[in-house]
Parts: sequence; C-alpha cells; structure tokens
Amino acid sequence: METFRRYHTSQTGDTDCGPACVRTVLRRHGKLVDMAVLGESVGLGRRGSSLLRLQQVLAEYGVDSELLHLDAEQLAQAVHIAGPAIVRVRVMSRPHFVVVHAERHGQFMVSDPLLSRPTKVGADALAEMFTGDVLVTESPAAGISLRARLGELRSQRVVWPLVRSRWPVLAAILALTVLVSGASMLTSIFLQVAVDRMVREQSMQAVNMLTAAVAGVIVVIGVAQYIRGRLAVSLGQALQRQLSESYVRKLLRLPVTFHHSRRAGDLVSRLDDVQEIQALVSTSTVQASMDVGVILGVGAYLAYTNTFVLGILLLSALVNVLTSRFLFSPIRTASEEALQRDASLKAELFNIVHNYEQVVSYAKRDFAMSRVRKHLDRRIVSETRLGRLGNTGSVVMTINLGLTTVFATWICLELCLSGTLTVGEIFSSVSLAGFFLSSANSVAALQVTLQRLFVAVGRYRDVINQSEDPRLEPAATAPQAEPAPQAGPGDAAGARIDVRDLSVAYPAATRPAVEDFQLTVPPGATILVAGANGQGKSTALKAVAGFFAHYQGSIRIGGRDLGDLRERDIRQRILYLSDSPLLLTADLRENLTLGRPAGEDEIERACRLACFDEVVEGLPEGLAWGVREDGSGLSRGQIQRLALARAVLHAPDVYLLDEAFSGIDRDTVRRIWANLASLPASKVVVSHTDAADLAFDHVVNLDGHIGNQTAKESVGHAIR
Repeated sequence: METFRRYHTSQTGDTDCGPACVRTVLRRHGKLVDMAVLGESVGLGRRGSSLLRLQQVLAEYGVDSELLHLDAEQLAQAVHIAGPAIVRVRVMSRPHFVVVHAERHGQFMVSDPLLSRPTKVGADALAEMFTGDVLVTESPAAGISLRARLGELRSQRVVWPLVRSRWPVLAAILALTVLVSGASMLTSIFLQVAVDRMVREQSMQAVNMLTAAVAGVIVVIGVAQYIRGRLAVSLGQALQRQLSESYVRKLLRLPVTFHHSRRAGDLVSRLDDVQEIQALVSTSTVQASMDVGVILGVGAYLAYTNTFVLGILLLSALVNVLTSRFLFSPIRTASEEALQRDASLKAELFNIVHNYEQVVSYAKRDFAMSRVRKHLDRRIVSETRLGRLGNTGSVVMTINLGLTTVFATWICLELCLSGTLTVGEIFSSVSLAGFFLSSANSVAALQVTLQRLFVAVGRYRDVINQSEDPRLEPAATAPQAEPAPQAGPGDAAGARIDVRDLSVAYPAATRPAVEDFQLTVPPGATILVAGANGQGKSTALKAVAGFFAHYQGSIRIGGRDLGDLRERDIRQRILYLSDSPLLLTADLRENLTLGRPAGEDEIERACRLACFDEVVEGLPEGLAWGVREDGSGLSRGQIQRLALARAVLHAPDVYLLDEAFSGIDRDTVRRIWANLASLPASKVVVSHTDAADLAFDHVVNLDGHIGNQTAKESVGHAIR
C-alpha cells in the first residue's frame, strides 16, 4: 500500500470526491495539479457526479481514458492490463468515487477520498458498493526513471526559470542583503568593544574614533540598502510584466473549448496570483535570505564567543521548526481553499455585475446578494481557518521568543558573576540573541505566506501548462508550415465547405448536440439553417468555424480537412459572428478595425453595407466617438450593425451569421441583406424570426439534431 500512498488525495468537502480522484489519477501519471483548482475552477466540485466530466478533465491534462460498465472480476482485469480506474460506488445510498489502483490476491488497492490513506478492499466488499460504472485510464509510463520524474516536475516549474533568467540581478540583491544584515552584528560588537575596552581605558578619543567609524559604516550600509531596494522594485515590476504577459498570451492561445470549461472570472482573478509569485521571487526570497544571513552570522559569532547562549538559541530554533512542520499540511490545505474560494467569489460577483440589468429586471438584487454572501461566507471560513492556524504558530513563537530571551539573559548573568563573561559580552550576547530570535521567528512566520504563494504558483501553472490550440503557429517563430491555398472571395476551391456526418457532443451530455449533420456551402451561396431551439444550429456553425477540437464526421474547407488547416488560414476564410459581439473600451474606429490597418474608404464602405453609417452620422464625434465594453450609448441593434461592418472589413470567404440580426429592426435587416448580396462571399445564417423575409439559395432543416439540406426551386425566392 505504501507504493500508492504518495498518490493518494483526501477530499476536503462533502462533494469533493470527484476532484480528489482525478488528482490521484493525475499524480499516478506524473501530473501535479492542486486539489482546489480541480474542485473550484474546473468545476468538479459542482459536477463531479458525472464520469463523463471526469473523463473530459483527464483528457485536458493529457490522460486518455475509457468509460466502461464492468463487474468486479472484469475490473480486476482492467486495472491489471491498463492503469488506475475511477470507480463509481454507492456509500449510504449516495454516489461516491474511489480510485482502484490494482488487484492482488483478491484484494483491491483502493484510494478512497474519505480516508487519509489507501486501503485494501475485498472483492466481495467492493461488489456490494460497486455500480459497475468505471473510468479506466491508460497505463502510466512503465519504469519511469528518477530523471524522467524530475524532468516532469521541471517542465511544470514557474519560479526557477524566472530566478535563472534574472540571476545577475538577484545575485546583486543577495550580496547587498548580506552587507545590510551585517549591520545587526556591527552595533552589538560596537557595544561590547566600547564597554569592555575603551570605557575601561577611559579613552574618550578612542570612543570618538570608534563611534565615527561605526557611524560611517552604517551610512554606507544605508546606501547599500537603498540600492538594494531600488533593484528589488525594478526586479518585481519586470517579473510582474513577464508573468502577466505570459499568462495573457497563453490564455489567448488556448482552444475555445478550454474557455468553455472554465469560469471567466476565475481566469481573470489569476492575474492576482502574478503579484503573489512576484512577491515570492523579489520580496519574500530577499527577506528570507537576510534573515538566514543574520542567523548564520550571529550563530557563527556566538559559536566562537558564547556557546551556552548559542545552544539555547538552537533549541529555540528547533521548537520553531517542529511547530512549522506540525502546521505545514493544515496551512497548505487552508491556503488552497482560501485562495481558490476568493477566486470563486470574484467570479460570481463578476458574473452578477456583468449581467446586472437582468438582475434588476427580475428584481433579484436580494437573490444576487445571497449568492455573493454564500461565496463570501465560504471564503471567510477558509480565511478564518488559515488565520487561526497562523495565530497558533504566532503564539508558540511568541512564548518561545520570550522564554528564550529570559533564559539567555539568565545564562549570561550567571556567566558574568562567575567571571566567564564581561559586561560588554553580556550586551553583545543578549543583543545578538535578539537579532537571532527575531530572524528565526520571521523565517518561521513566512510559512503562511509561502504556502499561499505556492498555491498561487499552482493556479498559475495550471493554465500555463495547458496545451495550446494545435492549429496555431508557434508563438516564438514565424509560420513554417505549408500554408493552405490562398483563395480570394468567390474562389470555388477556397470558399467551398463540405460537412458530412458531423456529430458534436458536449461534456456530461446524454446525447450529441448535433448528430449526422450534412452541409454543403458552394462559393457565393446563401444558406439558412432552420430548426427549433435546442436542435444544435449554433453548435453546428461553431464546429464549422473550428471551435471544437473533438467531433465525429468530416469538415472540409476548400477541399482540405479542417484539422489540417492552420488557425490563420481558417480565420482568413471563415468568420463566425454571434448575436453578442465583442466591444472594446475604445473609439468606434478601433472597434471596427480591431487593430487591422484600414483606409477611410474601406471603413466607409463597410459601414454603408451594414447600414452602420446612419449610426455614425448621428454621433457628435463620428468614428472617434468612444464606447465601453458594455455598449453604453448604443442599442443592441446598433451594436450588431457595428459587428456586421467589422465583419465586412474582415472580408472572409464565408460568413457564419448566428442570430447576427436578432436585435435589428426588420426593415434594416432587409436593407443589410440586400447590401451583403454584393459581396462574393458565402453566407450561412442561423435565425428564428429575423430571416423570415430574406432570400436564400438553400435551406438546412435541423430536426432532432439531424440536418437535411434542400435547394430552393427559385434562387432568390423568399422563405416564409
């Protein structure tokens, strides 16, 4: 059982068995993910009762698995042939998950998250709880060497690459820190020399010279501390920029499906973790190194001058070490919960504020407050637990500091009365003991801070180590892959889309959102995708737009499979436009171009085709008029017209318009549609009511998630 103990994870709440089991399996496969990240951010704490959801999360971390229905004997064979399995059982009539590692001599090696360590469960006992639902994972890499394991850990490191890349600056800061920490010893030695030698000799001139020399050294040390502070601030800001840019760049290179599985507010809140990591490298590390320098310097001096006091101080340090060791695991768990629950609170509040009009419309301010209060209570509970643990450590250290100071003074007085120590040596010993104890307590108190920082690193690493969209070009290099044929608008080879037997299923869904969908988009064609709500129209368009990494069937663009195309080629050819366009806090011009160079004639033409020119003319500053991301000052229809003008500027081969006219009045929709007919690009429209008066070449009727395409008898005949 000891073999599997290092992989075991205990659950922290009533519904956390799902994330605990996933973490155990990921550890078996050499992947380190914090429990709180799986439970709160990924969502397993809320939806962990679904093995399909667990399977999806494992796949996100690169672990393949198979969902099966087995009996106990077949389960034994499965874990022998493959890897660990997540098994659904029933405990006290409630669903529960456990991990089965192996089967030996009729005994299953089981990691039950309710327990603190793995246990052996007999086949009969397991059969009584076993529901038959099993998620069998692939075999962990056999015979992984220590070097390979260290390599796996190294690939997930965040702090060490930062330290290595800025080692010269850190070395300078540490050198200055050593110089500054020497000031604590200098003042104590000054007291000893002044009392024992110069006062005894009654030489005021010698005292004056020594005082001036020590004062000069202290001024130099002050200058060194100023330089060190400037370097630390510059280093901290440089680290914050690097970490923040790396995080945002990574977020923007992840597949769309990743963002579907995470809460937006939680992902945004992780920018706060950057400040925690920056503090770890630029502040906490420097402070800890100063304290360690004081401890070593004072210890070496006392080892030479007063071994009795040194012995008492080492005993005190041992008490601090044991206290920190005892509180290590509880503080780590509480830190994970506190940081992740803080992120959940921010995500909930972000969602409510973002949809505040709906909250007001339904008169649900109190309901919204109750939801925020619930998350706030959970955060306060975890922060309280963490604070109490920190307080326990502080109490022990305070008592330890006081008793050690008393005993050290008592020992020094005993030695002085016996003639072993001079009065000056008493001053220096007691003074240095104070510096030693203060630094030792400071190092011990760093545990709470460091635990929070390590959790922040884990949350940051969870995103940074995700696999990027494979269709994107490497971020650090120019595109090297063979480009797809560059077809302009209206080019038959480049604009044609063929979809065959497309099926798309969402995680934890009982049936596909789209099944056996067929679609042909000839160059320049107009197509209406019709069907009732929930039939998968939007899902089908998103699949054609390349938003799903996993689907069944075939999607071909210009004769090439969608999976073989680079992201830039897909985006040049296909544009998906939803009913909720992106808005930036910027002027209309930037919202139209999104940073793409465009001439005035291009912008005017795009606005005219989308009937957005009427909106621009009515604004006092025209295209220089500023908007916010919430669209204040523009109606929903005006925002959609802006988005259509932006789409015209993009000039793709195919427009996928998903309810893109839903907020525009019918007369304006007819005018826009007539204007868009002048574009050679194909247009595929999903709509319920606003396309009733528009003309299309083909219609795809989605019935029961299956699409059948028909051509109109007369091109341009209106669908009614």
